[in-house]
Amino acid sequence: MATDVLVLPSPLLGPAVYDPLAAALTDRGAPARVAHLPSGRWAPLEVLAPFVEQAREHRPSALLAHSNAGYLVPALRARAPVDVVVFVDAALPLVPGATTLLAPPGFAAFVADLPQEDGVLPPWRAGGTRPTSPVSSPRRTGWHGSPRRRLGWPRRTSPPPSRCRRAGLGSPA
Repeated sequence: MATDVLVLPSPLLGPAVYDPLAAALTDRGAPARVAHLPSGRWAPLEVLAPFVEQAREHRPSALLAHSNAGYLVPALRARAPVDVVVFVDAALPLVPGATTLLAPPGFAAFVADLPQEDGVLPPWRAGGTRPTSPVSSPRRTGWHGSPRRRLGWPRRTSPPPSRCRRAGLGSPA
């Protein structure tokens, strides 16, 4: 089956949370698949290479980026062009300056207060959030497979590609 939409999951949540979304898109005539994340513990920007590899392999016409996956879209599109990008509650690499933080300061402070073991955060949990759709509830699909992140990941930066800046989608000159 051809892939029309490649769903780029949040590096915090992991792909399993997005399976119901991909199934719903496929059921409505837009064949979709969820990009997998590298196994083990990895830095946030290390997800770019697997996303590029999957985009090249499946050749989707659209990317659907959620959360921090949005930061990776300009670099991904520079390596594996697609026709359309849909940002769903996604971070955008559009702040002034030469680089973009991988998380806003308030979220970085929140993450710093989470329990940790050997400098690694626990798997992401639903916490007090309520699912917005009875069809795709993370509480039903489970948070298993949520990746483990090192404590300092929200303070890392991502430089927007120069091509993106020239197109007006990055930091102002």
